[in-house]
Amino acid sequence: MGEKNSKNRSENPLRIPSSIPEAAQYPSRPPLLALDLGERTGWAGVVAEWPADHFLFSGVQHFPIYRGESVGMRFIRFKSWLNEMIERGHPSVIVYEAAIPYHASMFSAQIAHGMAAILQVIATERKVEMMTVTPAELKRFATGKGNSPKPVMLAAAREQFPGLKILDDNHADALFILKYAMATLGGKR
Repeated sequence: MGEKNSKNRSENPLRIPSSIPEAAQYPSRPPLLALDLGERTGWAGVVAEWPADHFLFSGVQHFPIYRGESVGMRFIRFKSWLNEMIERGHPSVIVYEAAIPYHASMFSAQIAHGMAAILQVIATERKVEMMTVTPAELKRFATGKGNSPKPVMLAAAREQFPGLKILDDNHADALFILKYAMATLGGKR
């Protein structure tokens, strides 16, 4: 019975991918989409065969709730936007900052966890690999210190991406998430 279960898992096209995809299954530099999930979602992406330090698109997308709307409207807007981003960029891997079980506010945690769940469903349905990075791991990658506050992350982003106007901390995090993925999947740091 154990063999049957493991066989079914390996043949399941909707299997849950590992945190870090196998680099060998992609072109030397796959198309990537990096997301810092939240009400103001930072995003950054590159197409296949990207130059090591060149970001082709990035920004911040706001997902507010307007007066009289259900809280679910934020997630419907995110789902629509994410589908559009996948259609436009055709990423092989979506990289996002892992939603942590505790957060500065319950409100922020609910948004991040809800968006992560939607992302996982859409990526699985579209057979796009997913990769996560913890907040501490991202901060260590960006600044050398795993508990760097937002102002330090912003300063590091302005220093490491001098040609870009860094919109806010969400944008900075998305750029670092993308750079982290590029380094992990074969790019240069």
